[in-house]
Amino acid sequence: MESNSTKPKPHWHILGAGAIGCLFASFLIRSGHSVTLLVRDGNKAGLFDKQACIRVDSTTDQSEEWTCQAKPSEEVNYTIDSLMVCTKAHQTLAALESIKHCLTPDSTIILMQNGMGVYEQIQQHIPGLNIFHGSTTEGAWQQSPFHIVHAGVGTTQIGSLSGKPANNILSKFITSLQILGVDIGFSQEIEKILWRKLAVNCAVNPLTVLYQCRNGELLDNQQTRQTISLLCHEITAVANAWDHADWLEQLEEDVLTVIRKTAQNRSSMLQDHLRNTPTEINFITGYLLDLAEKQNICCPENQKLYNHVKQLQG
Repeated sequence: MESNSTKPKPHWHILGAGAIGCLFASFLIRSGHSVTLLVRDGNKAGLFDKQACIRVDSTTDQSEEWTCQAKPSEEVNYTIDSLMVCTKAHQTLAALESIKHCLTPDSTIILMQNGMGVYEQIQQHIPGLNIFHGSTTEGAWQQSPFHIVHAGVGTTQIGSLSGKPANNILSKFITSLQILGVDIGFSQEIEKILWRKLAVNCAVNPLTVLYQCRNGELLDNQQTRQTISLLCHEITAVANAWDHADWLEQLEEDVLTVIRKTAQNRSSMLQDHLRNTPTEINFITGYLLDLAEKQNICCPENQKLYNHVKQLQG
């Protein structure tokens, strides 16, 4: 009988070959998994004749290269058992729609988006999927297709909004990455983690677009510092109305800590704006404002930032 140690590790598909998709592809390849990157732009996959050479640079001037299969998602016509979705929030539903014929109720799916609200979209349009959520503070940005910079080591948590435990595939995924030294685990409080990240993103990302600045520059003047305080007050009020008061204790202090730790970073929302691509504002500030409206809560500072970013997008 074949022992567990000699059984092949699950083959992972990663939908979305941006910075986080390529970073986790490199983690999985290093840990002995086979990986297929699913690219919705067929020309991008064709650049490498269906082979992607993922280059990962670090801030210490080290560079590693890993090879895996790259395939246009429209060419996939088989069952996918293990899938990580690393597309932008506003792209996720369409990306999943393109491969929904490959997914079954037993397929293990990890969503790795910023913001919230994607899950509800998927439940409405593609019900019955076995979905887990991931939240990461790993810092990475894309220099060119399949070439990323791993700018900061962070923590990743995986969990289920429905409270289901990790299945065998997910447990192996987490254990394999932990052996590599990746700080990753399974959390029974994933909704709290997602909410806290949403709150920080609401207070930071749209402001960096407004001022066209790195995170740390938000603390350079008293007016911006005051705006952060007002934003946090509104965000906390919405959380309190939804019985999440204990999830956002000391939110303002947490936001300031994140800004200081990521002082040299450009937020993902600012990066999207500078590339003239759609931002995730609807799934960050937009999600918060929807919840506020349902509780008749006014959030004028968040609303102004939302309107500004939406106006920039046209």
